[in-house]
Order: sequence, then structure tokens, then C-alpha cells
Amino acid sequence: MCEPKFYQLTNDLLFHIVMQESEVALKGLVASLLSKKIEEITSVEVLNPIDYSQRISGKRIILDVNARVNKDTLVNIEVQVRRFEAWHLRSLFYAARMAAQSHPGKTYAELPIIRQFSILDYTFDEEDSAFFSEYELQNQKTGKTYTDRFRIAIMDLTQKDLATPDDIASGRLIWADLFNAQSWGELDQLAKKDTLAREVVDIMRTAMKDDGISFAINEREIAEMDALTREKSAEQCGLERGLERGWQQGLARGLEEGMEKGIEKGIEKGSAKSREAIRSNMIRAGFTQEQIALALGE
Repeated sequence: MCEPKFYQLTNDLLFHIVMQESEVALKGLVASLLSKKIEEITSVEVLNPIDYSQRISGKRIILDVNARVNKDTLVNIEVQVRRFEAWHLRSLFYAARMAAQSHPGKTYAELPIIRQFSILDYTFDEEDSAFFSEYELQNQKTGKTYTDRFRIAIMDLTQKDLATPDDIASGRLIWADLFNAQSWGELDQLAKKDTLAREVVDIMRTAMKDDGISFAINEREIAEMDALTREKSAEQCGLERGLERGWQQGLARGLEEGMEKGIEKGIEKGSAKSREAIRSNMIRAGFTQEQIALALGE
């Protein structure tokens, strides 16, 4: 039997499908990201389920996963493959929005724990690289935590080699391998070693055997490629226009500076010739050298 077409788990639509269709997979990922044991996750619910039967092709459609965990925690998980320069601001916005929309009309004491997780397939921080990083509000002078209810975390798939013992113990390394797998063969090898990985791979394979889902994922990929092509084209066009404008401005500036220097040089040479003419005339008229020097200001 032929294998279905392979897509990496970093495909945001496929990722959403796996998390929505498998409570086991969602519990496993949430527990890993929260550094908890799976048994500690007593309940988990996807708050933004999507209807796969609808057309989902636009690149601008956001397919992050919002979930309520243990009734007191809200998590947002988003996978991003292409570099996004303002990602730190985007993740902050998502976390803040999640907090603001959590319990409208209720007291502040009932604000749930907010956790925003970004799974990135590019290096987030070149100067301070890490596989898994967590950020929270702290006093700059003392380091005292302002509140532990609001945190943002980054899992950098390109920095798997920097995984710590805590990353390994929490199972985050297994998830990195699942996201990084490039073929069904690689996924099957992971499935043989880990029951959670087997669940994820089974859901992925089942999803890709569904013609409707497979078509939606393919359209999603085409939309992403089209968006990337447009961005690259606009970038190239902007570069070419910038170079042309820079060349024109450089040429104009060069001509302007050349004319200024030419005029200065001309005045300088003309002045020198005039002085020599005056000197010659004064000598012929019988003026002494002292008188000539005084006249020329020498």
C-alpha cells in the first residue's frame, strides 16, 4: 500500500489537526512544555477547533492552538518555520490578548495562568542561543518575580544540541525529533521507541490518508509558497529600485562635487596667474622686490 504524501509536523495545519484530533498528543505536548508529568494534566481542551471541511488555503489564517489545561491554565502554541523579525512582539501580543479575553467580567484573582509557547524552526536569539527558553516579568534590580502567572517560552528546533537534562526529562527532545523528522521512515523509527511518538505518527498518517485534509494541507502549502514568492519578488524589486536610486543620487552627487572642485581649482589657478602677471608688470615698471611683496601681500 502506498504511503500518503509526507508533510513535516511543522506544517501548521497538520500540527493543528494532530493536536485537535488526539487528546493524548495534546496532553503530551502540553505536559512537556509545562515541565509536568502527563499524569498531572487532568484535563485539556482545544478552544479554537477548526472545520477541516472548509477551505483553509490563505496564508494569513492563523493556525495556532489555544487550549485550556486543568481548568486554571490557558496555553497558546504556535509553530513558525520562516523567520519573523518581530516574533518577540507577536508572541507578547498573543499572550496579552489571551489574558485579556480569558475571563471578561470576573475578578483579577480569577485570572488564569497564561503560557505562550512558540516552536520555531529558526534561531530565535543568535547571541543567547538555547533549545528551550522561558521569560517572565521580574524586578530588574532584585530579580524577584512580579508574577508567575504570565510566561512566554521559545522552543528553538535548530538548537536541539543545546538541550539540557531538564529538556530531556520533560520529553521536549522527543518533540523536537518529531518536528524535525523529514520522512515517514524517520517518524516510524521514533514511533518504535516512544508510545507518545507512535500516537502522533498514527494521527499524522491517518490525517494524510483523508483526501479532504490532504487537499487542504496541500493548498495551505501552495499559499505559503505563493506568499514567500511575492515577498521575495517585492524584496528583489525594492533592492533593484534602491540600487538604481542610489546610483542616480551617487552620480548626481559626484557631478556636483566634481563641478565644485573644478571651480575651486579654476579660481586657484586663475588667481595664481593673475599674481604672476602683476609681478611681471611691476618688475618691468621698476618696482623693488619689497614694494612688490607688499603689494601682493607676501
